[in-house]
Amino acid sequence: MRILDNGTLPNGEHSSLKGCFVTAAAFGDASSERGQIRLQRLSCVRKPNGQILDVPIEGTINDMGGSDGIRGHVIMRNNKLIWNAGISGFLSGMGSAAQQSLSTQSVSPLGVTNLIQPGKVFQSGAFGGANTALGKLADYYIKLADMYHPIVQVHAGSEVNMVFLKGFSLTEGLEDLEATTPYTDKVANNNTATTQDGVPQNLMQTIKDSQLGQAVDVNGSSNSGEV
Repeated sequence: MRILDNGTLPNGEHSSLKGCFVTAAAFGDASSERGQIRLQRLSCVRKPNGQILDVPIEGTINDMGGSDGIRGHVIMRNNKLIWNAGISGFLSGMGSAAQQSLSTQSVSPLGVTNLIQPGKVFQSGAFGGANTALGKLADYYIKLADMYHPIVQVHAGSEVNMVFLKGFSLTEGLEDLEATTPYTDKVANNNTATTQDGVPQNLMQTIKDSQLGQAVDVNGSSNSGEV
């Protein structure tokens, strides 16, 4: 997240946080349909010396209305799986009912006995197999649906308010950006300044300061002697 304005301090003061980046951790709350965000780190680059500020922070996010978190839209991705589990369970029950309709009960002193007519054994077996298979399929869909969790989708680019729960220093842990200085700028700073005619300034100054008949070294130092 990028900070769009300076921070607000007590007594009408402000801190230089505009343009800084903030990283955070977020989780969704399906019951309130909001995304809860907890701030973790703050990164800034100080101008004009280019010092880096990277510090841990503690804070939270409120929407523009002052409510905790960011309002989002709850998305359920297991609706189709739950529907398939319901259909499979319904068909499993129909198979069990059809199987029982093909049998008759015989009551005797030994108890109740289910009898299947010889001509309906195949149909009873088919309905019984369908009952077992569809029941297991319904259980599979239910287990698969348990692996999906609802998510809260928030809109990208939303403007929010950052609330820092603990103070932190804006000068502690500053690091120089010397390594990021362009190479051409370093070379330009190390080169010897020259005049418009291409003569080094230190050599030109030595010539001006030398006396008539005094030898001048090309490196810029003067030596006594005749010329």
